Amino acid sequence: MDHMTRKKETKLSQSVSQFQNTVRSIDVSNNKYFRNLTEDFVHGLSQLKLNTLIIEHNYITHLNFSVISRLKSLRDLSVAHNDISWTSADVPWYLVNISFLSNSLTELPKFCSDINYSQLRNLDIGQNAIEHMSNISLKCLTDLEYVTFGDNLFWRFYSNTFSSLSNIQHISINNAFRSYSIDEVLEEYTFNNSAVKKLILSDIAKFGYFDDLVNPKALRGCTELAYLDLCYNAMIYLNNSYLQNLLSGLDKLEVLRMARCQLSFFPSVISNLQQLTQIDLHGNRIMSVPPEVFTNLRRLKSLNLSQNSIEVVSEAPFPIPIRKQLSTVNMAFNNFVCTCANLWFITWTKEETSKFIKFPESYQCGYPLNLKSTLLIDANISEEICRISPYVFPIIFGLSLVSTVLVVVLSIAYRLRWSIRYCVHMLTYKRRKPIDETIYIYDAFVLYSEGDSPWVRNNIIPRIELCIHERDFIPGEYIVDNIVTSLERSRKVIMVLSNSFILSSWCQFELALIQKRALEKDEGYLLVVLLENIESRNMTSSLYALFQTTTYITWPEEEEDRRVFWMRLKQCLQG
Repeated sequence: MDHMTRKKETKLSQSVSQFQNTVRSIDVSNNKYFRNLTEDFVHGLSQLKLNTLIIEHNYITHLNFSVISRLKSLRDLSVAHNDISWTSADVPWYLVNISFLSNSLTELPKFCSDINYSQLRNLDIGQNAIEHMSNISLKCLTDLEYVTFGDNLFWRFYSNTFSSLSNIQHISINNAFRSYSIDEVLEEYTFNNSAVKKLILSDIAKFGYFDDLVNPKALRGCTELAYLDLCYNAMIYLNNSYLQNLLSGLDKLEVLRMARCQLSFFPSVISNLQQLTQIDLHGNRIMSVPPEVFTNLRRLKSLNLSQNSIEVVSEAPFPIPIRKQLSTVNMAFNNFVCTCANLWFITWTKEETSKFIKFPESYQCGYPLNLKSTLLIDANISEEICRISPYVFPIIFGLSLVSTVLVVVLSIAYRLRWSIRYCVHMLTYKRRKPIDETIYIYDAFVLYSEGDSPWVRNNIIPRIELCIHERDFIPGEYIVDNIVTSLERSRKVIMVLSNSFILSSWCQFELALIQKRALEKDEGYLLVVLLENIESRNMTSSLYALFQTTTYITWPEEEEDRRVFWMRLKQCLQG
């Protein structure tokens, strides 16, 4: 410390010594020159009967308790909002209230190193950087009533950490585990103390899932616990069985807060906590409330289920006695269905408007779409409308559902009509009597699209005895039967392939039939004549496979090359 700072502290201590019979509290906060608690400063204060010393928002980095021990009458010490990273000597046993809030401590001060007793009742060590604390760190603090460890960097609290604190009533460990750990951060019987009345464990599962980090027996022994805060913890995979174990034995619990925990269900274990007066489950994903869950909760006064995913509020969980004893109900910002299913709830809200928090502006319809964002009380739902018939709406819904399914089925059937016809044909084909295939009327059956008909008439028919549908199909019979009959009377099949062929659904159906029949015949049964190059957009996977497994002949553009084409075609037909 420089000479100027020491000189100022000396003057300060000399000036306050003049009031030794009257001054009981000194506040030297917000002093940029105050960087250390020196002997000179304390010497002047030691002449006073000082009870309270406040040194907040300064620049102190080290706190020496041997200096403070000179102040024998001191009971309250606050060094909050400094930059204290370490302390030395033992904390004086006679201090009653200490605040280290918002400093840079990495370990606890020495409360119990050389003494077995301390008068400390209130300890605030929140917003520091403490990582470790042994089971004996607090053993001498038998008078401690209030302690907060929030916003630190703890790795773990071991079993029976707080069991020796016979007078402890309030423990806060919110957001105390900032580093992710795959191990438990709260072991079984961590608290194990019947003196605890209020326990805040909010936001402790910030980097993991609550049920992985907290042993389900961590709260065992807290038989007198009245207030439990578990808000802002990731409970997305948590189940009723885990909660049953966690909250078992908390028979005196009056306030339970589990807001914004990503819960997808209403915890049924709540029905066992008969002393509850307040339940806060807002900001979760709860869709419904179990029937009779509040039946045993005869002291329940406040229920908060706002900002969930509740669509229908069933009457079963809210019998008349429960409705009468509730003082406040908050179900704002849910996705209510504005139908007769919620008629009773809408009636309840209108009858006891003052009981519902943020009503009516935050109670809106989410369904049906024509009522979306309409206030619940403005939805045109009445007993007269709902009394028309309890079966009207189910019938209308059922007919609408059947109509929708029918339209979908017909649409699918239309899109797959050729595949369906093929399947029907294959069923009848298997039942056909075998035909003597040595008797053929035609050299080949020609498969082609209507757009390629001129080419077939002008080039193929004059040279080869063929079966073509334009001439040889029997009038009055089904097209499928005509195709099958013609295939049975033809030795081979010639497929005239072009882009128009691929775009024809009938041609695709005929191709499916022929590919099935080709598998039963010898190699060379199917002959492909490629009239033109197939565009890439028309090339299907089945067509690609056909090119890979079947011989094809390309129709030449030059006249002098066509003689070779006809020779190859006839050779294939004679093979």
